[in-house]
Amino acid sequence: EIGDMPFDYGKLRWLAGAEDALTTLAGRGHTLCLLTSYDDTVFPDKADHLQVSRFFTPDRIRVLPGKKTAQDFTLVSGDTDPVVHPARCYAIGNGESDILPALTLGHHWHGVCIPHGSTSKYLEDKGAQDSPVPPPLNYFMPPVIEHPRVTTIRRISEVADLIG
Repeated sequence: EIGDMPFDYGKLRWLAGAEDALTTLAGRGHTLCLLTSYDDTVFPDKADHLQVSRFFTPDRIRVLPGKKTAQDFTLVSGDTDPVVHPARCYAIGNGESDILPALTLGHHWHGVCIPHGSTSKYLEDKGAQDSPVPPPLNYFMPPVIEHPRVTTIRRISEVADLIG
């Protein structure tokens, strides 16, 4: 069965502009964290192939089997002191579960949404807009996030200019 075949990481690439944005942010002194919903047995190979260690230290990477929670953002960011906060923290992603849990941690958290198609059946079930991508890809677009501390951008290359 197809599910029993190993994933071919050789064709996997970063989203256009992602490496440059991460390099720029790290060069400006930002602490970069990676919080991802992925199979923790498969992710290490994917991370090695993409060389995520260029941008994220092991203590700032958290792999989850399901949806992200506020506690996950606290653990990966180290933002544990309820009184002392960094000037701003940003949750960046393409959907609500990538951003909204972080916003519950305080007004120092902000969201950056970069809409990107997904094959997630969760999105189909939650009323996401159909993408113009024809089958068999069946991509769905996450719904727009309406929140005063969330900014939507079109390309990941815009994130470094937004955050500064």
